Amino acid sequence: MKKSILSFVIAVFATASFAQDMTSKKGVPILPVEGEWALGVDPYPFFRYLGNTMNNSQDISGPGFDGSMSSPDGHVVIWGKKVKDATTHYRAMVRLGFGSSTGNLIVQKDSTDGSAFSTPQYGSDEVKTSGNNITLGAGIEKRRGTGRVQGYYGAEAMIGFGGSKTTHTFANAITADNPTPSTAYPLQGGLYRIKEVKNGSTFDLGIRGFVGVEFFYMAKASIGGEIGWGIGMSSTGEGETTSEGWNGTAVQTTKMPGPGKSSSFGIDTDMVGGSIRALFYF
Repeated sequence: MKKSILSFVIAVFATASFAQDMTSKKGVPILPVEGEWALGVDPYPFFRYLGNTMNNSQDISGPGFDGSMSSPDGHVVIWGKKVKDATTHYRAMVRLGFGSSTGNLIVQKDSTDGSAFSTPQYGSDEVKTSGNNITLGAGIEKRRGTGRVQGYYGAEAMIGFGGSKTTHTFANAITADNPTPSTAYPLQGGLYRIKEVKNGSTFDLGIRGFVGVEFFYMAKASIGGEIGWGIGMSSTGEGETTSEGWNGTAVQTTKMPGPGKSSSFGIDTDMVGGSIRALFYF
C-alpha cells in the first residue's frame, strides 16, 4: 500500500506543477525563506489505517507507533528542518517513545493447602509489558527548483535504541502445601513459572543518501516523498528470563539466558528511510 501512496503523490506532483503563483491570496510567500523552521511527520500509518477501513481488511487496528528504527513502524518520527537558504536545508529527526500495557487473566484461587474451595473463588494473573524506542538523526539536503515543486537530495545518519520487558504477577503463591498453584499461564517443565522476561537492548544504525520531491500545496505547507540508498544494521543483545518454582524445600528463583542475541546488516535501496513527508514551515 505504501508504494501505491507514493505513486499517487508523484502523480500529484506531475499534474500540479502548473500552479506557479508563488504567493498566497494574503500575500504570504509559498516557499520557505532563509531562517525558517519546519516540523513534519510521515502520514503513512494514518493512510494505512484509512485504506484498511475501506478495503474490507481484517487489519483495522489503529495506527501503529511501536517498533524499532528497523521495523515497519520505525519511520514514525518527528522531523525538523532549518532553512539555511533557498538551496540548503539542515534536517533532524527525533523519536522518544516510552510505553507500557497491562493485562489480566482470570484464574481460580487455591486454598492454602492447594485444594479447591467449596465455592470457587477467582483472582487474576497480571502481565505487564513495558518498553522504549528512541531514534535520533541528522543530515543535510540540497534543493533545486523555483516553483511549487522542489527536488532535493542529500545524506543523513540515524541511530536508534530500544528495549522491552514483560513481568508476571500471580494470584496464587507457591508454597510447600501448594508447590504447583493454579495459574493462567502454563508451567515450564510442569514445575516452574516465568516471572519476568527481559529482552536484550536493541541498537540500530543507518547511513543513507536520498533523493525526493516536495510539493507546496499552500503557503508554508508541503507533502513529499523520498527514497534512498543506504547501509543499515541492527543488533539485539541477549535477554534474561526469571522463573520461580518449588525445589522441594523452598521457592527457588532461577535466572537464565534468553531470548538470544540477534543481528542484521544490509546495503540496499532504503534500508533505513524512504517515506512520505508532510511538512509545515514557520
